[in-house]
Amino acid sequence: MSDAAMSAANQRARVGWRRRLPWTLRSAAGRLREGVKAPYRELRRDQTLPEHRVDRRQRLTNVVRSVLDTSSADYIVAVTMVRNERDIVSATVAHLLAQGVDLVVVADNNSTDGTAQSIDHLVDSGRVVVVSDRVEAFDQGLKLTRLSRWATANGASWVVPFDADEFYFGAPDETLRDTLLNSRHGVLCADVFEYVPSAAAIEDQHRSWSAADLVTRRSAAQALPKVVFRANYLARLSGGNHKVSHPEPTESGLRIAHLPVRNFDQMRRKYLEGARALEAAEIPSGVGRHWSKRAALSDDQLREMLRREFVGSDEVVEDPIVDW
Repeated sequence: MSDAAMSAANQRARVGWRRRLPWTLRSAAGRLREGVKAPYRELRRDQTLPEHRVDRRQRLTNVVRSVLDTSSADYIVAVTMVRNERDIVSATVAHLLAQGVDLVVVADNNSTDGTAQSIDHLVDSGRVVVVSDRVEAFDQGLKLTRLSRWATANGASWVVPFDADEFYFGAPDETLRDTLLNSRHGVLCADVFEYVPSAAAIEDQHRSWSAADLVTRRSAAQALPKVVFRANYLARLSGGNHKVSHPEPTESGLRIAHLPVRNFDQMRRKYLEGARALEAAEIPSGVGRHWSKRAALSDDQLREMLRREFVGSDEVVEDPIVDW
């Protein structure tokens, strides 16, 4: 463990057991109830987990330490589920590795475009693992919670849930690793800045994106930040990685450059697949409603919506990602 991380761990104001115990008991009971429900049973059958990296005894030790908050590790694991993100997932994963993440776990959710094969060269490094997720339903919170628990059992000190189109950064002049290991809190929030497509990206159906697209963004961060959290086997993600049930305090400090629109075909496909996955998951009607509404638009209507939202908007500023 680095000197900086050890210092942060020693100085961190841990949540006392009088406050932690009720959360732990509630979360453990919730974990037992969750395990007997149909969605979790389906996950156990059809979502592959990576091979364990430590023996069973060490996994049990890691789980107990995570719940008791006594781990002194500095092992950062990022987890994601992706579907048909061949054009960007390799760049996102490589960026996380450059930011100091030790291991990236990618669950490929029924991709048909060669997404898994696009990161084969990164798998060869030993720091990236790709597993199969054959469950059609979206259920992102449940799926990433399961991957997070695998990471915790295998020694993670921090878990970074991410989407394929999100580039994580630490505080200014720090890597993601620096910010996490120096933190005294249990959950770090990441402000999400949406980078907007150029007019060429909207009009050209097949245009490939490049780093040059990460220049202009919306001036304000999105209303809901994403979360990164100190590994705890009972932690549970929900709300598209915007929320995590966790016993420790939260602070801000991370940033995300989000590139959801790369070209017209990709955006059309994303809305159609997202709407189908939400429907398969039987998620309440109010959740993710914009996916269904946009999936129902004609090509001309969708292109006009993208022009209206992005091109010539006075709500955007120039902020090249290379300056972050």
